[in-house]
Amino acid sequence: MWEMVNSLDSIRHAARQDLGIIMWRPPVASVRDRLRIYRDALRNATGVELPLGERAAIMRDTFVGDSEDEALRIAGGPLMDALNFSNWRGPSVYLNPGETLSAADESALRSRLTYEFVRNRSVYFGPPERIVEQIVDLHRQTGISSVVFKTSWPGLPHAATRECVRRQGTEVIPAVRAALRAEDRAAAAE
Repeated sequence: MWEMVNSLDSIRHAARQDLGIIMWRPPVASVRDRLRIYRDALRNATGVELPLGERAAIMRDTFVGDSEDEALRIAGGPLMDALNFSNWRGPSVYLNPGETLSAADESALRSRLTYEFVRNRSVYFGPPERIVEQIVDLHRQTGISSVVFKTSWPGLPHAATRECVRRQGTEVIPAVRAALRAEDRAAAAE
């Protein structure tokens, strides 16, 4: 069983209930911190010792295109409309540990998130190679065991979503699996 978590309290609660967790949009450094909190709370509650990232998933807004510009042209508007619709918690969801915003930036981003702000924090938009690199980097840094891809937002034509999902299944996911297998083989050979 899994629980969708955002706050540190909900992460601890899921661990105490012996549930896996799904996080929504934190950047990689924040994911790492949250996974440590989950792992430690699970160990304290159940005695189970898990490697960092096990029984955890992250959801990422993802759109595969031939280029980042193409992905933005096709899906950027619907993505940003959806992110801004759910921006009631403000931009803090996207901050790295210890990061702060000026009062002016906080106010502006509460009013309207920008793609430039979320781009390197929690969005996988662009060509397959870029998305593969982002997923492999996420795994290297966190050990996270699952990624849930959100590929559709209100206003995005169904055909665009279908093509994105097709490309993920044929170009992104096989390349991620191959890269992770190669890393495992290299580590085993050391």
